[in-house]
Amino acid sequence: MRKFIWVMVVAVLGTVSASAQFYVGGSLGYSTNTNEHTEHPSSEKTTKTTEQTALLTVAPDLGFALSEKFEVGLEFGFESETDKKSSEDESVSGHDKRESGWEIAPYARYECLSAEKFSVWAQVVLGYGVKAEENTTFSVQFAPVLKYSLSHHVKLISRVNFLSIGFASTSSKEKEGEKQITNFGVGVNKFHGATASGGLFTVGFEYEF
Repeated sequence: MRKFIWVMVVAVLGTVSASAQFYVGGSLGYSTNTNEHTEHPSSEKTTKTTEQTALLTVAPDLGFALSEKFEVGLEFGFESETDKKSSEDESVSGHDKRESGWEIAPYARYECLSAEKFSVWAQVVLGYGVKAEENTTFSVQFAPVLKYSLSHHVKLISRVNFLSIGFASTSSKEKEGEKQITNFGVGVNKFHGATASGGLFTVGFEYEF
């Protein structure tokens, strides 16, 4: 799978270099989630435990318009995730975990509908990502993409993740050996490789030269 992804990357780069018309873009995402609940240890004293996660994602994008309706490109994803747990009770163990990951994802998209400054595209993405140096993921995702032209060169772009269809195969190294997990389904952006930012939408921009 890894070799196939790199073949696709080389093919996309070859296509981009064949023409002067290309675009750059990307997205930046940050999300936090806090969960507080009460616990009742054996001492019958009520204590509060807080669990908090924070996710930062950066995804630069380089692409080429083969025509007015067909585009190919490469997305590079970088992720940093923090997971903290704390409690008022010292007997309850807490943690402070930090993980990072990266992904490379060649894609192709086709324009299905346009109306003045607004357009709807169908996009397929092949992703290969590594997280925490132990988990590797190969994924395929189909999702609608929305574009809105702010000017001749600048466009806002949003991937509609809750309408996506995806497949992902993840390998992780554990003490018992290598573990393989395969997922297929419809929904939030959990199938787009190791650095998927999740959420109902992913919002970014494009600058076309």
